[in-house]
Amino acid sequence: MKLTKAVVPSVFTVMNLISGYLAILLIVNGKLLAASYLILLAAFFDAFDGKIARKINKPSKFGLEFDSLADITSFGVAPSVLIYKAFSGEWVVVGALIAFLPLLFAGIRLARYNIHSEEQKGRFIGLPAPSMATILAGFVLFYLEIPYNIGALRFVLPLVFGLSFLMVSSMPFYKFPNISLKNNGKPNLLLYFFLLSLVLMFLFKGLVIFPVVFLFLMFNVIRWAFTYGKDEDSEMANNGLRE
Repeated sequence: MKLTKAVVPSVFTVMNLISGYLAILLIVNGKLLAASYLILLAAFFDAFDGKIARKINKPSKFGLEFDSLADITSFGVAPSVLIYKAFSGEWVVVGALIAFLPLLFAGIRLARYNIHSEEQKGRFIGLPAPSMATILAGFVLFYLEIPYNIGALRFVLPLVFGLSFLMVSSMPFYKFPNISLKNNGKPNLLLYFFLLSLVLMFLFKGLVIFPVVFLFLMFNVIRWAFTYGKDEDSEMANNGLRE
């Protein structure tokens, strides 16, 4: 079998899938810290497979479907099992139902994206499943590494419900920043924020990951709240639908 450049994106997808699979095995064995880092690693690999496919002009229907199957494992099954194992406690049935929500809405999100390719230039419509999984894994890391009990159950319930809703919402979310110091001639603030976040994550690990990714989430939500309707009006005007 002849190997071509088209195989390269699938290698990243396989690494994503392996990371998600190993994370599930670790969760079952009670190793939540290592499992959370593997979910983050899966998100890292997922950030590059599509970009590489477009860069080498080799996007394919197979690649899209394979990526979705990997994503439902790493960003659906793995975070749901992680949340159940970490916080269900004595709430066996109720905890299982609540922990099922990230998997359910990630599946809906991925299926909807495959059908409609819901993305705009530089943005996704609805919170991507990898972002949801990153936030949940980051929260588990934060909870495990702080030296005192913060009553995590009070936070994890609204977090799970909120992230599940955002995945199927029509709210725009910024994509992974382009590797360029400038964007349309202006400083690429998103990239600077991302690079600073990487440094802080390296220094402080689990204590920083959740605050950083949650801050980025809230930035998108607040920006949408202040610009609600304006982007739609602008797009309609550009399409000649407004007088």
